[in-house]
Amino acid sequence: MEKELGILVKPPLKKSSEMAARMLNKDCEALFLNLPKSIDHLVAEIPVGLDYRELVEEARKRKLLPEPVEAWLKDSEPILRKLKELGDSVLTYCYKDLTGFEMGVRTSHQIALLTIRDTLRGKIDVKRWVEELKRENEATREAVKREVEMMESEASVYDKSICLAGVEGRFFHEELKTKFKTWLKYIDQPYFFTPLEVLKRELETKGEVSYERAHQLISEHLKFIHDYVLTNELDDAYLKWVRKRFYWHPAVEERNS
Repeated sequence: MEKELGILVKPPLKKSSEMAARMLNKDCEALFLNLPKSIDHLVAEIPVGLDYRELVEEARKRKLLPEPVEAWLKDSEPILRKLKELGDSVLTYCYKDLTGFEMGVRTSHQIALLTIRDTLRGKIDVKRWVEELKRENEATREAVKREVEMMESEASVYDKSICLAGVEGRFFHEELKTKFKTWLKYIDQPYFFTPLEVLKRELETKGEVSYERAHQLISEHLKFIHDYVLTNELDDAYLKWVRKRFYWHPAVEERNS
């Protein structure tokens, strides 16, 4: 019988994870989570008794995730809590490559520093921003290849598996569809990319963007941080920004009604 591997692609929002969690059940044998491999052994303990707060504290005590630990787990919290309900009949794998994850952490710190510095001085160092994002994109490309290899190996022993992914889910599907009976489902759509996400994607797909385009998107990112993120939880900040920026979109109009 052909092995099945389903891929659920979700935005990096807690509300999206809540929707994904409601879709999970005991029908699948293995669940691949886009969390760093460093906490794989802790996540595996949730179905047999470890609760979410204990996971956070253990990860902090063992220095398995950078501080603040909760920030790296927040959008996955609904799924992690769901694991206890699923029980030990569903085996979990945290597949996020550690080299790629560590580069993402480094980039997040550098972008935060650039955000503060360029906001205070009122001048954007476009070259530095682009260099940081390109470096992360390169590391992510290599990390995703390793993640595909890991999933191909581990999922091959199960009849039915599900993988939770971000934008890389489409790549997973393309790479694995010849090895498994695959399906691809997008959750909580449409998702509107933030200015910095747009810049990262344009650098990845085009290789280069003009100085003017990069400056525009970085400026929009700084405004997004100042106007929304500094005064709201991340999910709320994003949703308020979407309502303001994309008020004309039918999906946004429906959400607001």
